[in-house]
Amino acid sequence: MSKKLKILIVLLVIILALFLYLVLTSRPLDGGAGVKANNQANEIKEKLISDYKNNASRILTDYWQLAEGKDIPVEEGEYLKNRLLELKVPADFKELHLNLVMALTKLNNYLENGDEEEKEESEQMVNQSASEYDWLGK
Repeated sequence: MSKKLKILIVLLVIILALFLYLVLTSRPLDGGAGVKANNQANEIKEKLISDYKNNASRILTDYWQLAEGKDIPVEEGEYLKNRLLELKVPADFKELHLNLVMALTKLNNYLENGDEEEKEESEQMVNQSASEYDWLGK
């Protein structure tokens, strides 16, 4: 083997060794920002779920007071429905939220028209939701 070929092989081995060293010891350029962003997203999601649970259960407490009361103005039912509609809804609770909005709509129909069937359907929907989500308890 010629002297030039030996030097070329040694240089290639050194370059390969440096490349492997850099690949094996380097850190991502984002400095772990992806992990931090994931942690923040999880914290935000947990806070959103917690806030929704607290607010929805308060609204349902008010709902039961309305449903059990007599001669309640329609405005109170509308106010309750609007409070529910203003909540930020986590993806896990979209179906529940839709059912609660429909139940409050039926309660408002009862308050406007006095149709007992609407009130019963509303209570049935809320009871079914409460049985599926124990944190909604009556």
